[in-house]
Amino acid sequence: MDEFDAKTAARVEDYPHVRVEIRPLACVAKRIPTLHEAKRTARACCVSRRGRDFPWVPTSDAEWSTETQFVQAERQFDEHFEIWRLYLSGQFVFKSVIRELVMPERGMPRSGNWNLGGPRISYGNWIWNLTEIAEFAYRLGSRLQIEDGIALDIDLVGIRDVGLGTWRSEGFEIVGGGVCLTDDVAMSRELPSPQVTTSYDEQARDLFGELLSHFDMKPNEALIAKVQNSLLSMRMGRDAPRIEAKAS
Repeated sequence: MDEFDAKTAARVEDYPHVRVEIRPLACVAKRIPTLHEAKRTARACCVSRRGRDFPWVPTSDAEWSTETQFVQAERQFDEHFEIWRLYLSGQFVFKSVIRELVMPERGMPRSGNWNLGGPRISYGNWIWNLTEIAEFAYRLGSRLQIEDGIALDIDLVGIRDVGLGTWRSEGFEIVGGGVCLTDDVAMSRELPSPQVTTSYDEQARDLFGELLSHFDMKPNEALIAKVQNSLLSMRMGRDAPRIEAKAS
């Protein structure tokens, strides 16, 4: 159901990219009654903790695309391009380039990122990315009162030989980086009903641990929780800080 037009899809799929799908486990064709309400739902569930939101939601009607069964939005800024749809069924499909790996002036994968000898994605940034994705999934499930749970699929595509790097700043320790030995990484979860639990932060840490395994790295739970907390305490977006996550 994510058949974006070929020209638009190529702006993502020609490069290393991430695809996210969130869908209710129980199929209901019209959980959201109208396209107008779908737009309101996207705005209400959008996660805004740092300088950019997940997902970016238009502020004017002219920026939306609509069909009979979904609303759609896309955004280009700096090296980033993303596109997403929210269907009346409650299914959400999102695609974006992996910003660390794309240079806008050349339109090609970045090399020598951070002077570490090759293309890299950021350890901290991907803890944050996965936390925002998981939080959005829980917000969507809660708003739509999805009682049977949610399927969450996250795919990183075209990342063979990409490294996972870390940094030393503000007390974060450098840990050994690894290189992905597969073309793609696919992660799937069935999340419990948001009416029962709101442990999106724990789900995100679990997903990040799985991501590390594809780079032959083991999770440092205390470090992951510390980096995640730095996102949850940010005041750059519209969302207020929440209670600190704890390493399990």
